[in-house]
Amino acid sequence: MLDIEKRLDMRAELKLSPTLTGRMKGTLGGLKFLGDEEGWRVIPLKIRATTDKPSVNFDQEALGKQLTRG
Repeated sequence: MLDIEKRLDMRAELKLSPTLTGRMKGTLGGLKFLGDEEGWRVIPLKIRATTDKPSVNFDQEALGKQLTRG
């Protein structure tokens, strides 16, 4: 979502192909991400701040749900 003052508050997913995830050995920054049957890994992100200075971080809530499912 983008409000009238150009503030961002949105979620996104970074999807990594099996070719890339094979080299990662399933971890990024010490965190293990779940993959699907084909080897794709989804990294949930949260984007906040302004359009001039966006801040992208891991979406902790979505990560918690991934770990619960796994």
